Amino acid sequence: PQPNDPDLFKTDGNGTITGYTCDKEDLPKALVIPGKIGDEVITEIGESAFRYCTGLTSLDLSGCTSLTTIGEDAFYECTGLTSLDLSACTSLTTIGKYTFEDCTGLNEVKLPANLTEIGQRAFNDCPIETLYIGCDIKDSIISNLTREYSVKQHLKNLKLGEGVSTIGDRAFSGCTGLTSLDLSIYTCLL
Repeated sequence: PQPNDPDLFKTDGNGTITGYTCDKEDLPKALVIPGKIGDEVITEIGESAFRYCTGLTSLDLSGCTSLTTIGEDAFYECTGLTSLDLSACTSLTTIGKYTFEDCTGLNEVKLPANLTEIGQRAFNDCPIETLYIGCDIKDSIISNLTREYSVKQHLKNLKLGEGVSTIGDRAFSGCTGLTSLDLSIYTCLL
């Protein structure tokens, strides 16, 4: 199958991708999830949709501008996944619990501006070294991402996007390996 073939995906008929139509081993390593399948606009990646897809190395969600939710366990233990760019998912507000847990190859993550909720253990055991945050850093973004032990242990490079207007207390407490902080998007006018 081709990486951008809409026939690869199962849906619920209401905009949620529930899985894939081929054998797990036959999924393309570089998977492109379309913003629309037939007449169905994709708004959610459902619970456990790609769980244990260890051969998956990259995920392109750039066409998913209507995606609002990535469900619980959706990419659990996709150990081959190395980077995740959600910045084009302009409607994404929720990443469910355990969504990327045990993605032990995941070392770069880009989060969009409208994200408001990250579920518990969503990035547990992900050795994220480079993190781009485009949303406010508060509440579950802190408790379930920046205070996650594996993130605190590995984070080296941090870039904040223009969607960040709030950074909550102790957001990066314990990130002892942090060596690069990019705030270049922010300028002061005199």
